[in-house]
Amino acid sequence: MKKKLDCLKLVNFIEKSKDFQLRILSCRKILIAYSGGQDSTALLTVFYILSKKFSFNIGVVYCNHRWTNSNSGPIAAFEFVSHLSLPFYFVDAQKAIQPEEVARLWRYSSFKNIYLAYGYDLILTGHTLSDCAETVILNLCRGSGLRGVCSLKKFQDFIYRPLISIKRETISIFVSQLDLSIIYDQSNNDLNITRNFIRHIILPLLKKINPQVEQNLYKFSQIANYYLTYSGDIVISAINFEIFKA
Repeated sequence: MKKKLDCLKLVNFIEKSKDFQLRILSCRKILIAYSGGQDSTALLTVFYILSKKFSFNIGVVYCNHRWTNSNSGPIAAFEFVSHLSLPFYFVDAQKAIQPEEVARLWRYSSFKNIYLAYGYDLILTGHTLSDCAETVILNLCRGSGLRGVCSLKKFQDFIYRPLISIKRETISIFVSQLDLSIIYDQSNNDLNITRNFIRHIILPLLKKINPQVEQNLYKFSQIANYYLTYSGDIVISAINFEIFKA
C-alpha cells in the first residue's frame, strides 16, 4: 500500500523555494519538457497550478524519438495538453534515434530550438532526486570524476529542474493521488539499458545498506558542484540542502 501525500505541500514546497521566487517569478514564458511519464506529468501539473496563481505563460514540448512504431504515446500526450489549453510543440524524429546518449542530445537540441524560436525565458525538465542519484552512480562507474558526478544540475544554462530534490517515489504518489493520466514507456523496464539496471537492481540493493542513499548521493553531487565552483574550505557550509520531506 502506497503512502499518502499532502499534494498541496509539494506544490507549496516548489512555490516557496528560493529558486522559484528568484528565477521563475521573473519569467514571462516557461517551456516545459513533457514526455507523458509520471515525472514530467507531475512537473506540468504543478506549474500549471502555479501559472494560474502567478500569471506566467507556459508551453509544452514533446519529442518523439520513434523508438516504437506506435503513435499512442504522442496522441496521449497531445490529448493531455489539449485539456489544459496550452501551446504544444511536437518534435518528430525522421527515424529512430539511438543510443540513449544520442537521443538525449537530440532532445535538448530540440528544446533549445523551440525555446529560441518562440521567445521562452526558461526550460523546465522533470528530473528528480532519484535521477540525480542514478547519474552519480553511472558516472562514478564510468570514471568521469567530479564533473560527471554533478552533471545533472538544478540550473544549467537555460534549463531548470524544479523536482531535483524530490524522490521519484514521492512523485509517483503525487500522480496517483491526483489520478493523473500518464504514458508508460516500456523501454524503462529494459535492463540492458544501463540506467535501468542501476534503477531497478543497483539502487534497491544500496537502499538495503542505507534507505537514505538517494538523498546522500544527491548531497554528494551538490558538494562536488560547489567544490568545482568555489574550490575552498567554505564549500560545505555554503550549501543549502533543500530536500522535500513528504
